[in-house]
Order: sequence, then C-alpha cells, then structure tokens
Amino acid sequence: MDQKTRDQIREACFFFGRPKTVALKAGVDVSNFSKWLRGKPALSSSNIDRVLNVLGLPHSKPDCSRVHLWWIDSPPMAGISAIDIHTAFSLYLPKGGKIARAPWGKRGLANLLPRPHATYALTDGNIRAVLRLDSMLLLQPGQVRAPFKWRNGTEAKSILNVSDLQDAWTTGTPSIEEFDRAWNDPTPPAMLQDLLDAIRGAGITYSEAIRRIRKFDE
Repeated sequence: MDQKTRDQIREACFFFGRPKTVALKAGVDVSNFSKWLRGKPALSSSNIDRVLNVLGLPHSKPDCSRVHLWWIDSPPMAGISAIDIHTAFSLYLPKGGKIARAPWGKRGLANLLPRPHATYALTDGNIRAVLRLDSMLLLQPGQVRAPFKWRNGTEAKSILNVSDLQDAWTTGTPSIEEFDRAWNDPTPPAMLQDLLDAIRGAGITYSEAIRRIRKFDE
C-alpha cells in the first residue's frame, strides 16, 4: 500500500476517534499501526484488512451497501483545521463528490445556542456518508475544495431538508432511502426566520405562538 493511501487512512481515523481508537477496534497493536501509517512494514496483511474493515473499506473499497457514519467529537488540540478532511474524504470518494449540511449548523454566536451536532452529507452518487461534528465544530471553508463541492454551489444554499427524518439525521444513521430522500428533496427546509415571519404575519405575539405550539403538542 502506497504512502498516499496510508496518509488518507491516518486522516480518516479521526472520523472514528483517533488512529489509536481504530487500532484498538481492529485489534492490532497501536504502536505497530502508528509505524505502519508512517510507511514501515509493521502490519501483516490480515491486520491491514482488520483496519480497513473498521474504516468501512472491506477489500480496500468503500462499502456502498450502507450509509457511512463518521463522527468528529474530539479533534486534535489544534482544532478541526488540523485534520486534513479533504484527504480523508478522498479515501472514500477518490473522484470527488458533493456535500450538503443539515439546517442547524451555523457560524458565529448563533452556534452557541443548544443545537444538535453539526451534520453533513457527502456523496458521489454511489458512496454515501454522514459526517457529524461536535456541536461547537463546523467544517472550515478551505476543507471543502475540488474535487469536492457544495451541492448547490455554496454552503448557504446546500441545506438538506430533513424535517421528516430528524431522528435518523440527529442521533441515528439514515438508511440509503432516507439519505436519498433528503439529498434529492428540492424543498427548502423551514428555518427559524420562516417561523418568525409566520408569527409576525399572523399578527400574534411570541408568547401566544408558544402557547399555541404547546397546546398543539398536548
């Protein structure tokens, strides 16, 4: 296996915790795995296969029979920008792909409000993946670059409509059908501003809107 692929594997390990996490899940020696990532012949072919299976790469190929679920909840001390996300993406989608995000990930002070983990969807039409980040993390602009691009041209426009699939997208793993339904849905998701506009349009106070919502939920 060439060094480029090993570098991709090293970065993809952060989708599953850390390189150490992947080694432990694969049942291989952590020190030998670290040496192997640096180019040394420290792992047997069977141990390499175990590592690839943990990463969702049986027979060195991305598994297209399911939606891959990746988590980044404990990035390096230098932050998420220290992870070469682009290189990790390339391990699964070598020819590139498109990316979109769930409507609740926002930059700036708005991201301090309680919200689910920032969630992104990535696909090339064959391989599908969902990337979740710690609620205080977001992908940085330079991490989405060619051959990867936002589904609708920009991040702001590439918003998934997951209104009817909240559980699968916030805490579970969407099925291929659920992934494709959200990915291909052209309907813009309802945003907070839409709710505020509707309240103002109805000529009611925020308190009254909250009262009606609570009554509806009883």
